[in-house]
Amino acid sequence: QFGISLGQQTLHGHSVVVVGASGSNTVWTVVVEPQERTCVLELQLTATSLGFDLLPSDQLGATVGFVNQRLYAGAPGYGGGEGLVAVAAFCLPNFRVVTSFSLGASCAPCPD
Repeated sequence: QFGISLGQQTLHGHSVVVVGASGSNTVWTVVVEPQERTCVLELQLTATSLGFDLLPSDQLGATVGFVNQRLYAGAPGYGGGEGLVAVAAFCLPNFRVVTSFSLGASCAPCPD
């Protein structure tokens, strides 16, 4: 189910593309440089990187979205359907996983 969800945002002149693969509980984030015709894998969110034991039915990457400098990836099947939202801050040039939480929690800002 690679490509089940897609998102794109321009940040500091870079095109950031996120691709969800809910069947493998993985989210890929790629920075595309159109002028140079290159792309670089910046972040791969997986059960290991999030510190969770995810089941195939958890479906991490079924939904993805951007708000400002945050990437959100949903796992609607997590916890028997309770759901989980994984959050990564993208502070170019490196992305970093900030936290994972169920809806309602807060996350830390990117450092300057």
